[in-house]
Amino acid sequence: MLCEWNDLEAALRYAREGLDLCKHWGQADALAQGYLRLAQVLHAAGEMAGALDAIQNARQAARGLTSWYAVTAGAQEARIRLAQGDVTAATRWVHEGGLGVHDEPHIEYRLAYLDLARLVMAQGRLDESLGLLVRLLKTVEAAGATGSAIYILILPGAGSAGTGQG
Repeated sequence: MLCEWNDLEAALRYAREGLDLCKHWGQADALAQGYLRLAQVLHAAGEMAGALDAIQNARQAARGLTSWYAVTAGAQEARIRLAQGDVTAATRWVHEGGLGVHDEPHIEYRLAYLDLARLVMAQGRLDESLGLLVRLLKTVEAAGATGSAIYILILPGAGSAGTGQG
């Protein structure tokens, strides 16, 4: 929430405190989540190198856990690479992540599919991106994930995803 309110200093402080607690607990899933949250805040603060380091740490912590962690870390890295204008590096994630633009999105991967849609849009494949966003919007609406629906609808170029208009 602090990130959403643009209180990045407090968000960073809490992310680091939370990560310290996760390290103390020694639970791999909590530690991976902690690093992913830290990466999110560092990205918002414009600290791209630190965010990418946190993603690498999340990947290491998540070894042996479900594929959700690898997909989520990859999507987060792709988002950062896109923000840096490096579409080629962001595209590598698609080949490693196992998600496809023609998939029927699963709710647990909603943020990764949103990142995939951004990437496909950056590649100039607007029709494919819009198709994915329409399917993703149906998935998140059916699950009652209003916040995700809002993110989909405000994505530049995707505002007509729910209306069927191009």
